[in-house]
Amino acid sequence: MARERYLLHTGDEEIHNQEKEIKLVTKKDKWSNFWYYHKKHVIIGIVLVALLGMFIYDMASKINPDYTISLVVGDGYMTEQDTLELEQELARYGEDLNGDGQTVVSVVAYNLMLGENSKDLDPEMQVANIYKLAGDLSSNDSAIFITDTLGFQYCQQDEGAEVLGHLDGTEAQGEENMETMKAPLRELQLVEGLTNPERMEGYSFSLRYFTPGQLKDEGTASMYEASKAMLERILAGTPLATEESVSSGAVESTASGK
Repeated sequence: MARERYLLHTGDEEIHNQEKEIKLVTKKDKWSNFWYYHKKHVIIGIVLVALLGMFIYDMASKINPDYTISLVVGDGYMTEQDTLELEQELARYGEDLNGDGQTVVSVVAYNLMLGENSKDLDPEMQVANIYKLAGDLSSNDSAIFITDTLGFQYCQQDEGAEVLGHLDGTEAQGEENMETMKAPLRELQLVEGLTNPERMEGYSFSLRYFTPGQLKDEGTASMYEASKAMLERILAGTPLATEESVSSGAVESTASGK
């Protein structure tokens, strides 16, 4: 194959003339010949290796949260900085459930944009967040919910079923008294660690109600029990970790046996 490349514009008789066959003597000749025929394969191989390396790095550096908490915002908009601060404070009340040496809380914000303060926001974002919340509810990702007034109403009415129950874990059954279903954030010790605690005015904690059938799933039951215990610590103002041990939304577990 090397002969034919070097004799590209030569007649057939000369191509098959053994005396005129070009010899690849130097390393440069051999490399040029190799690159001419295999450069596409080399480039594709390099790209595949790079993609594989990126995938391995992402998997190795990925942090799995111990808790996932749903933040349902009916009116207004919750920024990324707001959720990061909440994650950092909430982590103080959690445990290292997956044994990776740190307690990580993921706060997933659903900006539903149902009120007057949301009218100028992107309507496509509203649709995306409504679908995201529906996915969370169907996959049972969260037991702890933080909602504003419209967010709470959406979970209880617009979803077609009463998602949230009493804070003790019992079913609400359409009761109008919300006092045992909502714990206002402004009354909790947790807000003292926030830069702008007034930002959480009107927000409250609630606990999702899971039916006995849903709790037959071991993963859901385990998540629910751990979340319920964490919420009890939040409401009581008894963190498991001090502020000094909190770093970037994660804390080293101080629970016994961890």
